[in-house]
Amino acid sequence: MKNRFYVMLLLVLKLNFSIGQDAPSKLGLYIVGKTTYTDFITINGYTGNDRNIIATNDELFNAKEDENQDYFISSTIYELKPDYAREVPTNQHMILSNDSTVTYFINQLDFETYCVNNVFLTFYQDTLVEITYNGSEKVKKILLDKYKNKGVLRKPEFSKSLCGTKDKKGKTLRDERLTLSFADTENDIFTALLLFLNFDRQCTFYQYITVRIFKLSQFSSIFNYGLRYKKENEYLYLYEQKRIKEKEKESL
Repeated sequence: MKNRFYVMLLLVLKLNFSIGQDAPSKLGLYIVGKTTYTDFITINGYTGNDRNIIATNDELFNAKEDENQDYFISSTIYELKPDYAREVPTNQHMILSNDSTVTYFINQLDFETYCVNNVFLTFYQDTLVEITYNGSEKVKKILLDKYKNKGVLRKPEFSKSLCGTKDKKGKTLRDERLTLSFADTENDIFTALLLFLNFDRQCTFYQYITVRIFKLSQFSSIFNYGLRYKKENEYLYLYEQKRIKEKEKESL
């Protein structure tokens, strides 16, 4: 049933977008569908000796930068390898590192005049098939200026804000998300620019953009592989939790 749903999703995406749209397909030297794992090592001067492992959601949360941060601090590369003996990862990226798929997280990339934050690079069978990253005000302006008359702008989506204040009309402030999406069926690329207009707990307004680029033909394979991997390894976490509870009972 799930497989059928994702096949239908791909068909809907392909039918709803015109062929060959000018869709964003890269981030710097990283190009979806073209960059290989060898390229990744060369670009970053990366070796197995510099490998930092993120195994839990807390570790990923702590490694992330503020989405709308405008200044560059430093780059650190992590490989996402879930540790099911400690927890069942809930972040979508945390289920992807396995024999055929490897996901790397880079907290920041510097492009001299701007920086991007929280970069996820997913390689499937040694080819880059997905890029996700956050951009602040400058990145948002560059992307929207370049693509404002292209793609498909969907209706705004609203969600409950962390701020409970009401506006002048008496309505509770809500967060808003705008999506500008593209499908380039000729190059098998789907891209979504997600613009977030949010309020924090102090009711300060801020906005940032999330960009997600992936190969249409690989999306279902990666997603289902990740779910299967998570399901196959979940018993490790359950076993460990059971062992801890039994040990706690014995000590009483």
